[in-house]
Amino acid sequence: MGPRDSVMYYNAKALALAKQLKNAELTARAYINTGVMVVAFYYNSKKALAYYDSALQVVQNRNLKIVEAQALFRKAETLITFKQFSQAKSILFRATDLVVSAGMKPDRNLMATVGSLYLETGQYDSALVMFKQVLELVKGNARWESYMYSLLAKAYDGAGNLEAAIGNAQAGLSIAKDEGLGKERIDNLEAFYSIYKRNNDFKNALHYFELFKQFNDSLNQSTLDGNNARYESELQAERTQHQNLLLKKENEVQAQNSKWQKLIILFSLGGLIIVILFSLSAIRRARIMKRQNLIIEAKQKEILDSIHYAKRIQTALLSSYSYIEKSLNRLKNK
Repeated sequence: MGPRDSVMYYNAKALALAKQLKNAELTARAYINTGVMVVAFYYNSKKALAYYDSALQVVQNRNLKIVEAQALFRKAETLITFKQFSQAKSILFRATDLVVSAGMKPDRNLMATVGSLYLETGQYDSALVMFKQVLELVKGNARWESYMYSLLAKAYDGAGNLEAAIGNAQAGLSIAKDEGLGKERIDNLEAFYSIYKRNNDFKNALHYFELFKQFNDSLNQSTLDGNNARYESELQAERTQHQNLLLKKENEVQAQNSKWQKLIILFSLGGLIIVILFSLSAIRRARIMKRQNLIIEAKQKEILDSIHYAKRIQTALLSSYSYIEKSLNRLKNK
């Protein structure tokens, strides 16, 4: 797998993980990054635009206006790169309306993209106005200053001001060299090449083209290697985050299960205690009833014994009375 394919692989992994986490902002940003990579590595506008449209679809009806604006900017940039200016213009209007409605500060990306649209359509004076506004806005940011000088150089060249064009390209290249800015250095080298070629200075054009190609190839390789490491690191961080989320959910489930287990144990113990108390109460009642039965049986026996004793006395008395009666009758007969 080559460096570019490796970067796309890790970008796809990041996109898949964002979808798995169901995070709309991360998913949209992953789509945007993939579109940028497709343009940079494969110069494929159709696929890039499809990724930007996917990002816009993800943020639809969500309060993610900054991400939506970024997707629109990238889509407009791609359309401008592939000379589809009318579509780019309408998209930039949408992005501008979005920025205004959201109450955001003037956005350098939007302004730079609008300036690029003017530049590509030959409206050099409008492009110069827009680029100068952006340059004032980004003062102190070396990367953006160098980039804007490269665009100003092209706009001045288009407007026919060769001296100003070379001066701005030189200013941008100096900042890029001093600050070690690779991409911006390439932008200004490419501006020099375009200026000299446009003015038929083929010797200087060839010189800057060779510098541009040499530095571009070197930068691409180091950028790809750096992107490899960065995407791998980001993917590992997102994987760790995902694993932590899963672990947290698992711990929550275990805690919930433990809670239910404790409740079940408590209910079981409570039920067992009730059964034991009920059993003890039943045993106690049985003992009391048994004792009462014994007492009743003893009383009954005592009563029966008394009755039997009285009956024997009665029988004895009745026998004596009969004997006396018979004796009296015998005396009378004599």
